Amino acid sequence: MCPDRSRVVPKVSSGGVSTPAQRLSDATFRALIENSNDAIVLFDPALNISYASPATERILGYTPGEIVRIPSFDLVHPDDVAQLRTRFEECLAQPGKPIRAVARIRHKNGSWPTMEGVLTNFLDDPHVRGIVNNYREITESVRAETALRESEDKFKRAFRSNPNAMSITTLAEGRFLDVNDVFLRTSGYTREDLIGRVSLETSWVEKEDRTRMLRCLSEQGYVEAMETSFRGKTGAVLIVSLSAVVVEIGGVQCVLTTSQDITGRKRAAEKLRRSEEQYRSLVELAPYGIYRATRDGRILMVNSALVKMLGYDTPEEVLRLNLETDVYEDRSERARLLQKVEAGPASPIETTWKRRDGSIISVRLAARLIYDSRSRVLQTEVFVENVTEQRALEKQLQTRQKMEAIAQLAGGVAHDFNNLLMIIRSRAALVIADASQPENVVEEAEEIVRATRRAAELTRQMLAFSRDQVLEPSVLNLNNLLAELGNMLPHLIGKQVETRIVAAPNLGLVKVDRGQFEQVVVNLAINARDAMPTGGRLVVETSNVEIDGHRSDSHPLMKRGRYVLLSVTDTGVGMDKETQAHIFEPFFTTKERGKGTGLGLAMVYGIVQQSGGHISVVSAAGAGTSFNIYLPEATEPEQIEQADQVVPAPGGTETILFVEDEEALRKVGADFLRSKGYDVLAAANGLDALHICRTTDRSIRLLVTDVIMPRMGGAELAKNAVALNPNLRVLYVSAYSGRALPRGALKPGQSFLQKPFSMANLARQVRAMLDGKAASEQQDDAQPQLKSN
Repeated sequence: MCPDRSRVVPKVSSGGVSTPAQRLSDATFRALIENSNDAIVLFDPALNISYASPATERILGYTPGEIVRIPSFDLVHPDDVAQLRTRFEECLAQPGKPIRAVARIRHKNGSWPTMEGVLTNFLDDPHVRGIVNNYREITESVRAETALRESEDKFKRAFRSNPNAMSITTLAEGRFLDVNDVFLRTSGYTREDLIGRVSLETSWVEKEDRTRMLRCLSEQGYVEAMETSFRGKTGAVLIVSLSAVVVEIGGVQCVLTTSQDITGRKRAAEKLRRSEEQYRSLVELAPYGIYRATRDGRILMVNSALVKMLGYDTPEEVLRLNLETDVYEDRSERARLLQKVEAGPASPIETTWKRRDGSIISVRLAARLIYDSRSRVLQTEVFVENVTEQRALEKQLQTRQKMEAIAQLAGGVAHDFNNLLMIIRSRAALVIADASQPENVVEEAEEIVRATRRAAELTRQMLAFSRDQVLEPSVLNLNNLLAELGNMLPHLIGKQVETRIVAAPNLGLVKVDRGQFEQVVVNLAINARDAMPTGGRLVVETSNVEIDGHRSDSHPLMKRGRYVLLSVTDTGVGMDKETQAHIFEPFFTTKERGKGTGLGLAMVYGIVQQSGGHISVVSAAGAGTSFNIYLPEATEPEQIEQADQVVPAPGGTETILFVEDEEALRKVGADFLRSKGYDVLAAANGLDALHICRTTDRSIRLLVTDVIMPRMGGAELAKNAVALNPNLRVLYVSAYSGRALPRGALKPGQSFLQKPFSMANLARQVRAMLDGKAASEQQDDAQPQLKSN
């Protein structure tokens, strides 16, 4: 750089050292040095400072006179001494060659600014004889460079180590300039597959997606969390959340993108969505009510079944309710539920809820607790089953079972009592028929007969309750029956009670025993009269109803179909729940002793049940009573009642086998038939009777047998006897109804007579059987038609 080195002297410029030499004493040169922004220091061969330009004080705080007295390396930062000595050694080894050196030099104030200098060895120049250091402070530049270098390092580290896929592509073409390792792992490509190639060529990104990204960059300068799809090297489609920004690298507009693979998250979200949809579907379609609520009773979620169960139209209406005050009939019941479920796994509890219309339903609740991340109870989820119908059904069934048991007992009592009445009545009738008896004896016997008739009425009522009386059902219109009773009822119950009959037009037909059903209406009317001692109003009303399965609250055992409803309603004193639970039981009465037998409503119950109907009562203390009778609508045409004909009771000479296990009744029956001219063989049971059939030489024309007997019953006896004598006719008698007969027991030529019967009726029935006039009197197999005379 310096051709004439003997004349080279330092020249200060903003760019460094090395110009044609001039003497240091040159005034112009000295002025240039002293006014330069840079500083010059001259080192002697021992590397001590021999000269310092005035700029030294501005840069380091030392005056030229001060700095020349300080050992050179005392001014150098300890960490930089070694490398600076190396630079001086290089300078000493290469005279005339500028050597760049950077070191931290101690400022007079104690700081360590960074200096950049150019060392030039002029030791062999006779005019200089030293090392010239042209230096300047570069602290800020060093800091800037360091910051830039650190920034670049940080960017590189962030780019390489980012957990998301990152890439740098040119804005114009989309050519890959760099990608990080995560990008490679995510896409399946290698760095060689990508660098320098256009992204569209790799099928990594679809054209439409890149266009969408560029449009967003153009409009707002960046892209944030844009959901898109990429295709990896294997063809697998990845769903990513992409962010991008435009950066300038080497004067080229580039796009820095960060892509987070959310494929798993999206699939999990989709799986969760499907699961939630399935859960919602299960909840909405569940036949049980489901709700979630906070501990304080605020409802958070309900399904459609619960909305319907509570009688509301929309879930929003239910969500506005408070469980304790608006739903639970007893608010303490919810606290009981929470206490039970918080104690651990528990069986469901039953309680009562209030519907929108104020009605009460029985519900069974099964609950579980929902906890937060800190194991605190967050919500309660409850499954609700409406068991109102089930409980009503159970109650109805229990009532029916109880009534069946009572009816069985009542039927047994009536059976035994009928046998006694038959004996008493028949013996009295024989006394009356004996012309040799004194008049006063005949009168007493007639009084006995009248008493047995009144007693027989009691047994009929008991048999009506037990459904063991013989009915003669016919198809009729209840409106016609009520019209015939309309004139009689006011006289029966008194003028203080206003009586009104409301007949529905086009009323359906029913199949009932006319006489027995008249007794039903009369008994209910008398019961209503007794409930209105100071007067009131009685309404007897008919109507057509359709049972569709939703009226099980009153009669859960009723089958669906069309029914005729007979309602008897009074404005009397009414009944409490306890009384209602027992009103159909025989001998239960609320009347004073001697004012009633307690059999009236029991008889009503039995007749309705035996007619295939159902009866219920609606009442409250002080609010009157309504008896509702549901009778199945008949499909057969109405039967027109014909006038009764009086049938004479002649005797005969045929041989009759009379079988009865009650000795007194057997004797009186046989004696009476003998008095009518018949040849009578008597037996105490079926085995004895069968023995007579096998051994007698008489031609037995008629078998009169009790149905229920020890050793061998009437049906088995009849079967064996007819096998021996095919022309034998059979007349069954019993205090029980024909329901006691086995299915299909009645054959042509056989009939049935219900106890108690008069001897005259027995004689007429025997004669009719012998004459072959009773052969057609039967019903279907399930319920034989039983002739009562």
